[in-house]
Amino acid sequence: MPKKKFDWRLKLDTGNSIKFNALLSQTSKYEHVYKGTDDPQMTQMWLGMLEIYKKQEAIAKRLDTLEKKLFSTKSKKRAGLLSDLENY
Repeated sequence: MPKKKFDWRLKLDTGNSIKFNALLSQTSKYEHVYKGTDDPQMTQMWLGMLEIYKKQEAIAKRLDTLEKKLFSTKSKKRAGLLSDLENY
């Protein structure tokens, strides 16, 4: 008799389960890619990592834009902003 597979997803808490399902939903747009591979689950995992990387790049770009705006102000104004941030 074959051993029943353990479904680790059932052990996730509600918040992480929602996040995991959202990531799976995002990778489903690549179904035409991973369905034709020898190991669709592994390919889907890599595509999920690609989605995460794309989000990280977008966040880094936005942060870079904010930093440029913050540090391109006049030095006196900049010092005041930095002081306010440090005191916050």
